[in-house]
Amino acid sequence: MEGINFRAVFNVDNKLFFDALLVRKKVFVDEQNVDITEEIDDFDDKAYHVVGYLLNEAVCCARIYSNDNKWYWGRIAVLGKYRGKKIGNKLMDFLKDFSKKELSLHEVYIHAQNYAVNFYEKNGFKKISDVYMDTNIEHVDMKLLIENED
Repeated sequence: MEGINFRAVFNVDNKLFFDALLVRKKVFVDEQNVDITEEIDDFDDKAYHVVGYLLNEAVCCARIYSNDNKWYWGRIAVLGKYRGKKIGNKLMDFLKDFSKKELSLHEVYIHAQNYAVNFYEKNGFKKISDVYMDTNIEHVDMKLLIENED
């Protein structure tokens, strides 16, 4: 989808973070019935927050954070009315580029919802765990090696 632009910040005290929360609330809390107290966690304070905008509307989001000497992408979401329009793929491309160029990362991990494994595999992730339950939703851990194209 043309016209989408991405922004990333390391700070929860800004408009971009609140835009990310709006997307997360619609997708995870409203659609998937995740409790808001589980959706917002301590990792938000130490994460890079990414939002994709289309005509000034926040349509997708993600966060990038470090935990136990590993880097993770999480809270990856696209608003329902924009799914199936390749926005998720554009978000993955932005996350790869930002992780590589801005953070010098060579690998990242995600706790993927099981229904989305195929999407993540198409974007280069490999499963590294069995299925487990998190917030009453099946998940698997996945890993992505970020290629150095320089």
